[in-house]
Amino acid sequence: MTNTQQVLVTEEGYRRIVANLANQVVSKFEKHERIPMVFVATGAAMFWADLGRELSRRGYHNLDCGYMDVTSYGESNISQGVLSSTDPSVDVKNRRVLLVEDIVDTGLTLEYVIKRLYDLGAVDVVVVALVKKRGTLNPSVDFGRATLLIGESIPDVFVVGLGMDGHSVMVGGNIGRMYPELVPITWLEQQLSVKLPE
Repeated sequence: MTNTQQVLVTEEGYRRIVANLANQVVSKFEKHERIPMVFVATGAAMFWADLGRELSRRGYHNLDCGYMDVTSYGESNISQGVLSSTDPSVDVKNRRVLLVEDIVDTGLTLEYVIKRLYDLGAVDVVVVALVKKRGTLNPSVDFGRATLLIGESIPDVFVVGLGMDGHSVMVGGNIGRMYPELVPITWLEQQLSVKLPE
């Protein structure tokens, strides 16, 4: 990567963040607990898998893995709140839930997802977010009694990489493998010589 001043989180930094967050999670759950580990699809999929591996290395093998398909960006680079969603693919009733999110932006999506989990009967929600944008949280957002564990604070720029989606263009494709760092979308467009949809 030639434009290193644009890198927000390196691959090494990412591994450190995931390990640190896994250490924080183990302080919130008992090893014997059967934990619904739900990720917000699709952007958090890679982070969710890496965090799950770190938890397994720490003896947490009772993870009921699932997801909620939530759309909040649509055709925009700014979170619009929840545009569409599905319920979690695992049962959360009367259980403590580990919710995995890639990025906290306005907080509107996260607020919705947390409320939905409680509405479905979750006893407690522990949110693990890879990154949080500085200064973008909507002042009306209320996460209630949920616990938030944040990996890294980043500037208010649209980012891709490590599973974060750019209109679902980046998810699961070669971009994450070719460019393992989180980079501002404009830098990525220059490197690929393409204009991503706005």
